[in-house]
Amino acid sequence: MTEIYIDMRTYRRVAFGGCAFSAIGVVGSFTSGSHAAALFFSALVLGSLYLAAASGAYTISGESLSYSSKLGKWQISWGDISSAEYSAMGPLLLIGNTKRFALAPPAWWPRSCRDEAVRYVAQQMSARSIAKKISPTADYKWMKNTRI
Repeated sequence: MTEIYIDMRTYRRVAFGGCAFSAIGVVGSFTSGSHAAALFFSALVLGSLYLAAASGAYTISGESLSYSSKLGKWQISWGDISSAEYSAMGPLLLIGNTKRFALAPPAWWPRSCRDEAVRYVAQQMSARSIAKKISPTADYKWMKNTRI
């Protein structure tokens, strides 16, 4: 049985870079007396820390797909999926009866497993006759009813 592990370390790197940049903005703004700008940069620091905590890892197997991060774990079985939506930006939404599981764009996946993982997901969708359609709103949807 195949199991593919996709660590979203690129998200973490971008988040920590944003945190460092924003922290410099907080210090610079505060020392220059611009407290409103310091408050803005503080919000960016908090947002970056949230993104770092939310970046985790996908595990794709023959039975299910899962995502785990510091904020929790989400999972959906292939049998629960009835359709899929994707957009030009790259995310793939796997949709079940009352469930929704979001796969990040493959462009953000590590190169070492990207091609194999894309092929495997396409293979699983084809084997299960999961219909896919393009959707302009696929970029803005979150996981739903898949937290475990």
